[in-house]
Amino acid sequence: MKTIAAHFDGKVFVPESEVEIPVGHRVSIFIDEEPQETPEYPLQSIARIARELNAKFPPDPDTPRDLAAQHDHYLYGLPKRPENNFPPDS
Repeated sequence: MKTIAAHFDGKVFVPESEVEIPVGHRVSIFIDEEPQETPEYPLQSIARIARELNAKFPPDPDTPRDLAAQHDHYLYGLPKRPENNFPPDS
């Protein structure tokens, strides 16, 4: 099996480099659901990395719910700040 990079121009698939296939040869095209990383679409790369990290490191059920708000307490052992300084949970 051979992989060929191409883009769709609205009517046909256009290879991005020279292809050595006989004219009239039938091929099957498999569409990659996730576009390749390109400078024009950097957010797709960031989203892909976030999905991979989320899959690799699932949430820990033992993580305190106030971890972000009380990070000084959990990181440095400082006393917890009063809870009235935090927005209500939604």
